[in-house]
Amino acid sequence: MGSLDDFKAELIALLPRLQRYARNSSFSESDAEELLQATCLRALEKHSQYQPGTNFDRWAFTIMSSVRKNHLRSIRPQESLSEVEHTLISTDNNEANTLHAQILAKLHTLPLAQKQVMLLVYVEGFSYQEAADIIDVPIGTVMSRIARARTTLAERLQ
Repeated sequence: MGSLDDFKAELIALLPRLQRYARNSSFSESDAEELLQATCLRALEKHSQYQPGTNFDRWAFTIMSSVRKNHLRSIRPQESLSEVEHTLISTDNNEANTLHAQILAKLHTLPLAQKQVMLLVYVEGFSYQEAADIIDVPIGTVMSRIARARTTLAERLQ
């Protein structure tokens, strides 16, 4: 990825994942859109800092994490499932849909730090180490947050 055009193409290809993460980790659609736009702007501004041959996804998610940290004060608590979450639930299997909706609802009740690592690892598919790098914490912190989140979700789903 040498040219700015190549960089833009890579960023555009990653937009659906960045948008999904922004929506799932934000408390409203407008917060998610603001986060996505700010991330894309920062990535374009810093495109010369990207090192070709490294993981572009991880680089962009790290930028989003940084932007998110800078905007945490403006985020309001979420009251219900977002529009996006409702679209993730298919109509094929009512029992599975009910469980999926319950898990999503409970996920949003987790503390922000736990919710963030759960989304990065289980929704976006990053490894524990990649998630740790993205949010700039030790891998042990990611492991601990996931363990606490799993315990809390299991308790809340019973």
